[in-house]
Amino acid sequence: MKKLNHFSIKKMLYTTGIRMYASALMKKTLLLVFAAILFTNCKKNAGEENGISNTDLKTGKSSVSVTPGHYTFATFNIRQDVPDPGTRAWTVRRPLVKDMIIKYSFDLFGVQEAKGNQITNLLSDLSGFAKIGTGRDGNSTSEHSAIFYKTAKFTVLSSGTFWLSPGAPTTPTGPSWDADYKRICTWGKFQDKATTQIFWVFNSHFDHQGATARQESANLILNQIAAKAGSWPVIFMGDLNCNQTSGPFVTLNNSALLQETWDLAPIKTPALRVTYNGWDPTPSGDQQIDHIFVTSTWSVAKRAVLWDNYDNINGYNDVLPSDHFPVIADVKMPDPVTTVLTPTDDAHVRDGDYYEDNYGSEPVLTIKSGAVDFSRKAFFKFDLSSIPNTVTSAKLRVYGRNIESTANVDIKSYYADTDNWTEDFITWDNCPIAYSIGATPVNNTLKYYEWNVTSRVQSEVAGDNIVSLVLHQTAGGNLTTTWDSKEGVNKPELVIIH
Repeated sequence: MKKLNHFSIKKMLYTTGIRMYASALMKKTLLLVFAAILFTNCKKNAGEENGISNTDLKTGKSSVSVTPGHYTFATFNIRQDVPDPGTRAWTVRRPLVKDMIIKYSFDLFGVQEAKGNQITNLLSDLSGFAKIGTGRDGNSTSEHSAIFYKTAKFTVLSSGTFWLSPGAPTTPTGPSWDADYKRICTWGKFQDKATTQIFWVFNSHFDHQGATARQESANLILNQIAAKAGSWPVIFMGDLNCNQTSGPFVTLNNSALLQETWDLAPIKTPALRVTYNGWDPTPSGDQQIDHIFVTSTWSVAKRAVLWDNYDNINGYNDVLPSDHFPVIADVKMPDPVTTVLTPTDDAHVRDGDYYEDNYGSEPVLTIKSGAVDFSRKAFFKFDLSSIPNTVTSAKLRVYGRNIESTANVDIKSYYADTDNWTEDFITWDNCPIAYSIGATPVNNTLKYYEWNVTSRVQSEVAGDNIVSLVLHQTAGGNLTTTWDSKEGVNKPELVIIH
């Protein structure tokens, strides 16, 4: 096939959605080349048909194909609000930025150069989004590298900002190394509300002048990802002010942690990956400075640089939302894995005259809270060494029932302060101290009952890889419940999703 010269492409191809120019003679060839592209509708006419005009903004979704079960993540340098002339002014570009985000159904995106008023504008314009991150001066007015996310899809478990300076301080610091400006990175630990899966996002803007600062920032980002996120899936995005052949890019892309989504996506558009446009709707070259990196746990279906521009904006055509094109990636979390563990040890203990007796070999565990000699509680120990440090859910499941009545009795879960016990020697006298987690009502229906012990299992997976759990009746119930032990038919289980 004849190689296409970018500079000779002169006619707009609306049918493919990627805004490129071609002569009439080349048009048929180009249509064949781009027919398979699934990221479509990149050219946006600003009239009533496509949604933007001087007086009207329609917010319907575009025809971009997003793989079911995947997220659309994006990085977007929206150009700070400064006294730009004409259609480059933020007041003109603001609805175009909004339209891009809605049109391509961003689920989560990082912005760069966004001043406080622009952050406020985006939150006002984008229903169902929230943001994390502070300005680089440690306030709400200065430039942000904020992360926006759909609140219907994600919960933020923790978040913060650190400065691109030695030691990654969490309070403002001046420009470091040879940087011209203070630079920051915003991070968040997110959980998918539907699947409970957890992932981390880091968003930054490297300095435009300091070569040393960019390299040191890349090193710092890798260290912070390893320290904060550990084994969790990670997305790192941002305007790095360095292209795909630069030292900082190579440091990131060749690390054991990250790889650019361009390298991973089987479908990527357009062929030119240039992201800084300098207000030119058809820039030349192939220099990508806006990036989305992922850890190896992600699968990447598609990757695009969105060359959208708009017509009929205050009488002008080919108007750009920013001097950077947004970059989007269609990505998927690894499918969750469920592991079911049985106890290495379990036993109940009894008070009063039985305080030195051991019941570790019995097939039935008894739990009761009552007068002296009648109180009993059950202990369970699990080996977590096969579980990675990416636990999103953990439930203790034990098979049994209330054998005295049809009433509900609250059986409370606890964690033991030590794992230094075995089923062959544990007694009421020597059993560990236990701390409350939560309660589950139990009636006379014989079945598996469940207790959520996620936080304790997460803590122990990151610790000694052994967890000891306890079940005991809340005070005053005085009803006997019986449960199968690991020597019984329906063994206790610790069901972990990771």
